[in-house]
Amino acid sequence: MPLLILLAIATVVFMFLYRRSHDLSRDCRWRPRRLPGQGAATEYTCVACGATHLSPDGQPPRVCLNPQRRSGDPS
Repeated sequence: MPLLILLAIATVVFMFLYRRSHDLSRDCRWRPRRLPGQGAATEYTCVACGATHLSPDGQPPRVCLNPQRRSGDPS
């Protein structure tokens, strides 16, 4: 039984680290900027690649929005 618990914990840690290292926006660092008069809308700018995104729900993008990175070009 302790071996099963250890295996479950190791699996969760592995999945967390794998997801974090393979996320499409892992190099992007989104900085919010509230827009006056737009309610919950927030403009996000990536300080790593310079991409911008207007988010109506106030959440940052989950993928990189830089066209060069999306097309597979190394940068």
